[in-house]
Amino acid sequence: MSYAIESITAGSRLRLTNRPEDETYQLDVAATVSTSFGAAGDRTWIEFSGHEYRYPQDLYDRRDACIRNFVDIGHRFAKFKVLLPPDLWRHLGDEQAKRARQLTDVLGYQHTAGDAVAYRQAADELGALVHDASVALTVVPLDDVAEVSIPDGPIAPPGQALPSDPNGPAGPEARD
Repeated sequence: MSYAIESITAGSRLRLTNRPEDETYQLDVAATVSTSFGAAGDRTWIEFSGHEYRYPQDLYDRRDACIRNFVDIGHRFAKFKVLLPPDLWRHLGDEQAKRARQLTDVLGYQHTAGDAVAYRQAADELGALVHDASVALTVVPLDDVAEVSIPDGPIAPPGQALPSDPNGPAGPEARD
């Protein structure tokens, strides 16, 4: 990665250049401008495309089938859940998010099994997937993980009924 700060009429520009041999990665870029009147800033993610190694589709299909089977087995025995920092999820596309969920499940099982080598390999793969090799993973016991289901329809404020709810806030027994 190299950079240059270029002068332009309205100020300056940061020019970033990648090395294709570094493959594909994202970079978090933040800038802050300060004057005597105050400060302002902005932050964005930039994706650099480099060499991309593609293998025959059969390899990816077999890998995914193996992981699906492993995750199914792992759900029965895992005692831990591995969590990614929330801000890393927003940069993942659907396929990447699916793969990240698989890897966090695998990591939970590997942590349960105490297999440090397999855990490190999966963590490295997850770090490459989210473009953060030093990603800080959080391991929590499954007993501490709560899943919240979201109803399909609208939600009424506490103690109030939706206009279309014939039972009212207290249910049918509250009607006269």
